[in-house]
Amino acid sequence: MKKSKIFPSLVLGCICLVAALLLSLINSVTAPRIEALNADKANEALRLVLPEGKNFKKIDDLANYPEAVTEAHSADGGFVFRCVGKGLKGDIVIMVGVDTEGKITGIELMSSEETKSYSDKVYSQVTGTDGKYKDQTLDTFDPFLVGGSTYCSNGVADAVKAALQAFAIANGANVDTRTPEQILQDNCNAALGTTGKTFTRFFESYSAFGTAEVYTCDSGAVIKSGDFFVGYLNGSTSAVGTPGDDALAATKTAYDAYASLTQIDLADYEGVATSVKSVYKTANGEYMLSVSRKGFSYATAPMVIEILINSDGVIVSCVTVSHSESYGYGYICGTPEYYEQYVGKTIDNYSDVPAINPGNYPDAGLTAGATETSNGYKNAVRDALRAFKLLTTTEGGNA
Repeated sequence: MKKSKIFPSLVLGCICLVAALLLSLINSVTAPRIEALNADKANEALRLVLPEGKNFKKIDDLANYPEAVTEAHSADGGFVFRCVGKGLKGDIVIMVGVDTEGKITGIELMSSEETKSYSDKVYSQVTGTDGKYKDQTLDTFDPFLVGGSTYCSNGVADAVKAALQAFAIANGANVDTRTPEQILQDNCNAALGTTGKTFTRFFESYSAFGTAEVYTCDSGAVIKSGDFFVGYLNGSTSAVGTPGDDALAATKTAYDAYASLTQIDLADYEGVATSVKSVYKTANGEYMLSVSRKGFSYATAPMVIEILINSDGVIVSCVTVSHSESYGYGYICGTPEYYEQYVGKTIDNYSDVPAINPGNYPDAGLTAGATETSNGYKNAVRDALRAFKLLTTTEGGNA
């Protein structure tokens, strides 16, 4: 009995061994072919944006490249870079071919989370080997923007620029790959003599501080005029850049205005809407108010609006600082075409500004209205004007 059981087991074992050897033999023959076919497919995808490219080789070390570059390939004939830009709804991933002269040869869209009715207006004009970016270099780079698809346009432009920067770096150039926001933060820290501080713009309106911009952190203030930064800390100043007389005068005017501000304690007043988050009074009697009101997308983030009102109760400046309103509808509340319509208005006629209707604006593609955004915005302006009136007529408190 034992012998009869062992024999079938040996036969089965031999069959398995032979099968394994055959599979190994077949794999040794087919694996290189499969690998070659996969390489051909990968190279074909790369040749879509670099038609003259041959012998593609992946670049493993991307440490010195822009953050937007997530993959790179060198080739006889140029480079191909996989780059990521930020759209309204998420990442925009493109492949960009750049020839040996640093000229763009082609662009292919790999993935996108943008709304097709808007993004297609961009992609249809920039992709392929004859798109709008054809033959552009880092020196001649000119962002291509499509009205109604601003976020998508900027996302693609940022990704294309990153590819051009990567080409320059791959060829030994010293390229500043910092974003505009990073450059701003670095210059503010240098001007104030600090390290790693995060600066925010104190007030969006140019009217309050002349032509300069004021940035603050918990250590002090930095005034920016053109490309010139001056820091004010404990009575001393330091600068980044070489200012002309006009720039120097502008920073002095802005800092004096900033230093003379009086913050009003809203707890001393009854009747100021809770939407009014802060109020500052300037030396010449203007009031700077920050207001937060819900629109349509308030669950994500409310609209934040900064309003400057002169001593006569007239709006001098109205700027949308941030919002999360729907693209194609209420997002127009964040455009100068809309919010600048409030300039010159008073408590008596602030509501004369038309309701938001995307069909009325050149950077829109829809005709439906945005009722909740419109109402929220007008309520915010009303709250600011009513607060101004209350603060300037109340006997007690800080007014």
